[in-house]
Amino acid sequence: MILLYFILGFKQGKVTQKKGWLIGSLWGIIFVSIILISSTIFCINKINISSVIYYIILILTTIFGAIIGINKKKEN
Repeated sequence: MILLYFILGFKQGKVTQKKGWLIGSLWGIIFVSIILISSTIFCINKINISSVIYYIILILTTIFGAIIGINKKKEN
């Protein structure tokens, strides 16, 4: 999951004109919200401190991927 979030953040960072941390946090929060809502609906696991830390790591990974992606953008 962490690698997937990094790749998604990287791809979003390469196509955006905004700041990398901003677009990364936006997409990270959207992705984590989808996972959180689906796990709550299907009662897969209860929300505890370890799952909150995991979700924060996923958001930070997306932010980091977007920052790297926006820095690797080719300039014409």
